[in-house]
Amino acid sequence: MHKLKEGDASVATDPEMQSLEALLKDLGMGEDGEGGDENEIANVLEKMMGQLMSKDILYDPLKELHDKFPVYLANPPEPLSTEDRERYSKQLHCVEEIIKV
Repeated sequence: MHKLKEGDASVATDPEMQSLEALLKDLGMGEDGEGGDENEIANVLEKMMGQLMSKDILYDPLKELHDKFPVYLANPPEPLSTEDRERYSKQLHCVEEIIKV
């Protein structure tokens, strides 16, 4: 029980958690606000994630990664292990597939 109280206290002092709580209160979904229905919160989060995952937001950073990553792989600042090179190559392939869409 003591560990639960410690965890709760650490969450209360976490700046990121405080920021999230303030945002939810502004939306009327905090502990003190009206609403807070799980479906309403889920809808807000889904809408927010939909906006963040839109092509308008993601395309430019992914295009930049697509353009610059091959140069990095060809001449990394430090030698890459075989595992890292394979993993990075797979990541580049995924980015290329996303850019095609």
